[in-house]
Amino acid sequence: MKRTVFFILFIISYLGAFAQLKFVLDYAAFKTPEGQAYLEVYLAISGRSLTYEVDSNDTFSGSAELTYLIEDGEKVIAFDKFQLNSPNYEKTIEVSDMIDLRRMLLPNGSYTFTIIAKDIKSKDKTEKTFDLRTIEFKQEKLHFSEIQLANNVEPATTESPFVKNGFLISPNLTHYYKDTDSMLYFYVELYNSMNILGKEGKFLTEYAIVADGTNDVIDDFRGIKRQDPVEILPMIHSFDLRELPSGNYELLLKAVDQKNEVLAERRIKFENNNTLLLDYSNVSASNTFVDSINDIAELAFYIKALNPISTPAERTFAENQLGYADLDFMKRFFLNFWKSRNSTNPEEAWLDYKTEIKKADELFGYGNIQGFQTERGRVFLQYGRPDVMRDVPYEYNTYPYSVWQYNKLGGQTNRKFIFYSPSMEMLGYKVLHSNVMGEVINHNWEYELENRTTSGVTLGREIEHNEVINERARDLWNNPR
Repeated sequence: MKRTVFFILFIISYLGAFAQLKFVLDYAAFKTPEGQAYLEVYLAISGRSLTYEVDSNDTFSGSAELTYLIEDGEKVIAFDKFQLNSPNYEKTIEVSDMIDLRRMLLPNGSYTFTIIAKDIKSKDKTEKTFDLRTIEFKQEKLHFSEIQLANNVEPATTESPFVKNGFLISPNLTHYYKDTDSMLYFYVELYNSMNILGKEGKFLTEYAIVADGTNDVIDDFRGIKRQDPVEILPMIHSFDLRELPSGNYELLLKAVDQKNEVLAERRIKFENNNTLLLDYSNVSASNTFVDSINDIAELAFYIKALNPISTPAERTFAENQLGYADLDFMKRFFLNFWKSRNSTNPEEAWLDYKTEIKKADELFGYGNIQGFQTERGRVFLQYGRPDVMRDVPYEYNTYPYSVWQYNKLGGQTNRKFIFYSPSMEMLGYKVLHSNVMGEVINHNWEYELENRTTSGVTLGREIEHNEVINERARDLWNNPR
């Protein structure tokens, strides 16, 4: 998926002996209790991009010199110059990134921000200037601070620049959340509710994940909290991202009075990359063939039956939805599944497959096990009916087995499966060996087929060239008929 960049990312590359200095910069504006605006500047320097030197103790370290300059035209409004030093690393220890937070006071206004970054060891230096978002905090207005996105928030146990209101906040500088980031945290402050609403002016704060550029809330990603007026109201909330599909979103915050009028609003963009989940939020099943399926158990059965022809992401998504038992969302998933297979006539694609489900059940289902839940049923539905199906239910010294051949399978020719039933149940077959790409390859399949009577044989030994363990099974494998 194409990444949309919502953050300030500078990657400076140099040739020769110079290091590639890589860092990410982000910022957010807040207000002190006295009403003074200030900027929090978050910086992360890639530990691997620094130049390191070995010292007399046989450890190595690196350092960077940073200069921050905030200007209004040619007038300097704020200035900070400091040095960040890495730890002294042992040679066997992996280097870590350096993370920093600086706070800089400044009045309301529009400014430029200049960063000068210098690798002290290599003398490599770069300079970049960009426009800050306009800072405008007013005493006569209810308003939010800017939003600080975070990867984690926990009660603080030690002092740190990253501590606010008793919580240690680990900022997310890139506004990007990947598969391993299961939670989105954020910190924000609301100002002047006491001045504007008075002591008895109850109000609500709402926070939600919306589609980028809209006010459309994504499913149930919304929270509401009743609030009492105070001069500065700090808020920390979070969302579980495991059910949020990949995409570009905005975190939308609102303060709403008792008449449901919006008193203040703030939003921030972020991107979620969830490869285990697919996006069906914009799919509508109304007036489609799926709309008539209103029995949740029936629809759950149909969704389970898709497993043989589903992608890994679709299977994971389906399992999640079956757990939630949300009929509307199950319908959307089911419709989108078949639209992705046949965009012009998804119902026809489903009815064709439904016929094959019944065939698989008639051929391979047994007891409470549906045909699509068996190995042979899965192969039958995934690849279609084979050109040759030869069952050998009884043979001396072997488990029951079955050999299938496909003359053509996609771009492959003469593709084969051999199934067997190590439990001796006539219907409980498993794939023993196949030459189909992505399926089980077992060079010792003949040994395992005769495992009933070859207990003294080392199964880990591969069959030697031209060695035949089971003459009939080998013949059927080589010449299915």
